[in-house]
Amino acid sequence: MIRAIRMYGAVLATCIATSSAAQHIEPEEIVSLDHHLYKIRIVNESGPLNVDVADGRALKRATKFCAKRKMSVVVKDKTFDMGDGYTLTWECVKEKHAPIAN
Repeated sequence: MIRAIRMYGAVLATCIATSSAAQHIEPEEIVSLDHHLYKIRIVNESGPLNVDVADGRALKRATKFCAKRKMSVVVKDKTFDMGDGYTLTWECVKEKHAPIAN
């Protein structure tokens, strides 16, 4: 029983540490999450953040980032947190595997 509690505690501590580290992303910095999976956080230091403007800035950075690798962007997640900013998560995929826009 004590062994199970210790293992649970270790797993919980690891999850908390990983979660805290993942939430602190420097603004405008592209962070690698996994093989070809990236994240960028957009904030506005001088006032309220416009979601459409932030989305455009993030998508432009992601597109340029993948284009340098001769790949295309596939958006995986978009989040907007009041006070924290806008976060875009995307994957770079080879051109032939990129989804076709309808």
